[in-house]
Amino acid sequence: GVILGTAAYMSPEQARGQDVDKRSDIWAFGVLLYEMLTGDQLFAGDTATDILGAIVHRSPDWDRLPGDTPTGIVRLLKRCLTQELPERLRDIGEARYALSHLEEEAPQPAASAGIWRIAAGVVLAASATLAAAFMLFPVNEPRVLRATIEPPSGHRLLVTRDNAGPVRVSPDGRSLAFVAQDDKAVSRVWVRSLDSAQSHAVPGTEGGHRPFWSPDSGSLGFFSNGKLRRVSLAGGAPLAVADAPEARGGSWSLEGVIVFAPTSGSMLHLVAAGGGETRRVTNFDQTEPRETSHREPRFLPDGRHFLYLAQSRVVTDWKVYVGDIDGGRGKPLTTSSGGAVHAQGYLLSLRDTTLVAQSFDVGTHALSGDPMPVAEQVTLDSNYGIGVFSASSNGVLVYQSGSRSRNELLWLDANGRSLGSAGKPDAYDHLALSPDGTRAVVVINETDGISNLWIADLAQGTRTRFTFSTKESPGIHCCPLWSPDGREIIFAATRAGSNDLYRKSADGSGEAVLLLDASEDLWCYDWSPDGKFVVYGHERPEHNGSEDLYVIPVSGEGEPIRLLDTPFNEWPARFSPDGRWLAYDSPESGRREIYVVPFPGLDGRWQVSTEGGRFPAWSPGGRRLYFWNGGKMMAVSLQTSGGSLQSGPAEEVFNVGWGADFMSYDVAPDGERFLVLTADQTMGPPTLSLFFNWKSALESR
Repeated sequence: GVILGTAAYMSPEQARGQDVDKRSDIWAFGVLLYEMLTGDQLFAGDTATDILGAIVHRSPDWDRLPGDTPTGIVRLLKRCLTQELPERLRDIGEARYALSHLEEEAPQPAASAGIWRIAAGVVLAASATLAAAFMLFPVNEPRVLRATIEPPSGHRLLVTRDNAGPVRVSPDGRSLAFVAQDDKAVSRVWVRSLDSAQSHAVPGTEGGHRPFWSPDSGSLGFFSNGKLRRVSLAGGAPLAVADAPEARGGSWSLEGVIVFAPTSGSMLHLVAAGGGETRRVTNFDQTEPRETSHREPRFLPDGRHFLYLAQSRVVTDWKVYVGDIDGGRGKPLTTSSGGAVHAQGYLLSLRDTTLVAQSFDVGTHALSGDPMPVAEQVTLDSNYGIGVFSASSNGVLVYQSGSRSRNELLWLDANGRSLGSAGKPDAYDHLALSPDGTRAVVVINETDGISNLWIADLAQGTRTRFTFSTKESPGIHCCPLWSPDGREIIFAATRAGSNDLYRKSADGSGEAVLLLDASEDLWCYDWSPDGKFVVYGHERPEHNGSEDLYVIPVSGEGEPIRLLDTPFNEWPARFSPDGRWLAYDSPESGRREIYVVPFPGLDGRWQVSTEGGRFPAWSPGGRRLYFWNGGKMMAVSLQTSGGSLQSGPAEEVFNVGWGADFMSYDVAPDGERFLVLTADQTMGPPTLSLFFNWKSALESR
């Protein structure tokens, strides 16, 4: 699995990361002889990626050889430089024999034949000298080493959730790429060379997430502002490659293409690393439980096949597949709680929070043997398919310890000052305040990939479980909403084969009743003040998994009504207190901005943010609209007259120093306080663990 050597002299099997033997040295001998005869490089290119691609896919240009090259030399070169291993010279001694019998070829001046023998003999002598050097200095057994990497000073690592890293090791095993956020909640992609004590931020990567390396370790791919981008570490501005509104990972191959997930609910797409048209390369399995998301691709050494994760309804673990850049159905391999990579003949994946390795044949794509533990308590975000680990082909493994992230429910005043905690720390996700502000319904993520709703009593600091999913009866709950009178709660849940909308009495009595089911995933966002409608998002396959906004009558009578039908990923949406307006955010301008439309007529539209915005929420009187921009809470003043709207400039309310997420805050009924979820803090050290030569440690047990 190791791609190691000087690119121009690698054999095809070496360039693919396959097993090598002395026939790779015979190939290199042929390359040297060809270059001595022509004065030119056999396979040239601007980057190592270009050279390796030429080695794998092109044949030597025999017309560049001098016209008087003896046929025996030409035949020898073709035997050395054939892609077919059975046809290549088995031993370099065959080359010595061929060179010593050039006189048996077609007649030519004896002096000329001697010159050809001497020229080739120089190459043979150099090869023999190098071989002797390796024989005289035997390779020691690899040492197993462990170390840690601290985040940049004044920063914290972002490894889970929507705009996370996670960390990636470069193909040459010399550097790490990760995402870190400063105390102003500005995140960037950072690179740390393992032979340096310092990390450096990559210019132009503000807001970037999910970085991945080019095959030559000289460039990075990443996502920001709705785009897949690439940037050279040698300098220069990032280049936009393709649209990726809600990206879920990418990988860059020796073939010069990138496979990526443009949205959370899409199949994987392929695009040339230089940009251009995209095409789909995976397909959802439509059998039950039906697949709803493909993400986190990782190329295999041949540059054509890749690992990826598939999410199915109800099933909590992710399926691991092998895909092909030509498209079609993937080959199922195993399951993972998050992440899957190939390194050194093994498939690395997570079993809950344990990183395991299982023998993997990259030629047949077959697993064998039992999974063996490599590291314990690895940080995991099963909702996003993220396992915080990465490995290079030459024995470098990096991961973060800490099995679970936790945060707090915190009250803030109108200036962003803390008013105290509203409960003990836990793995909170979404929250919604009750209409009277005394309770909150929250999502708590479990360690085994499920989630449940809880009702928190904010005055007493206690909480009561509201839904009851378990590992034996799995379910994922999200985006809860209170009815305007506080008597019911509507939520989205993955149960019985689909992600649907349910309603249940807020006092916990009775069973949850199905409100709406659909063939695609649904996410509920707000309950209208008159109690008649719920606005929700519906992922659309024809829009690469992007969401459109709909409303449905809560009575259950009548069909859902589509509010927006665009190729953009509009979500979430919130009703104004009088029910006459709907605020939402959309990436249609190239980045997320806040928009307001009349409801229900939608006969007009106003953009009220100008420098980015997410997750709108109305003040109790409807005169202000709050939203987030990085770690800043922003607000705009609104005036309405009839069917028109005027907005003032966006103003900073406060800066908490961490980025907000969906349903991570709500406005209290008095309009003077905010209930927020603090930034995730991993249970464990905030460092990255390095494990060198982990394969040796694994196989010596």
